[in-house]
Amino acid sequence: MKRILDRQPHRTEVFHADPMDGDTFYIETIEDVEPVVELAKLQADNPSGLKADGMRREAEIPAYVMDQALREGWTPADWKRWANDPDNRAFRVEYGGRVKRL
Repeated sequence: MKRILDRQPHRTEVFHADPMDGDTFYIETIEDVEPVVELAKLQADNPSGLKADGMRREAEIPAYVMDQALREGWTPADWKRWANDPDNRAFRVEYGGRVKRL
C-alpha cells in the first residue's frame, strides 16, 4: 500500500505499508534539492551579507537532512562530518574549503 501523506512544492512524503505484514511500514521523503543548491551557489558568488555578528553561513541544509539530524540527535561533530562530506559539497556556501568548526 502506498499513500501520499504530504505534498509541497519541492517535497513529497509517501507512506508505504507491506500488505502482507500489517506491522511493517516506512515513510519515504522525496525532495528536489535543486533550489537549495542554487541558493548556495548564489551565496557563494555574492558573499556580502553572509557574515554578521561574528557568524558565517557555511551551508544551506535541505529539509530531509534537518529531519534526519533531529531524529538522530546530531552533535556539532556530526554536522561537521556532513558539511565536509564531498557528496554534500554543492550545499556549502564556502566552496573553497572545509568547515573547520561549528
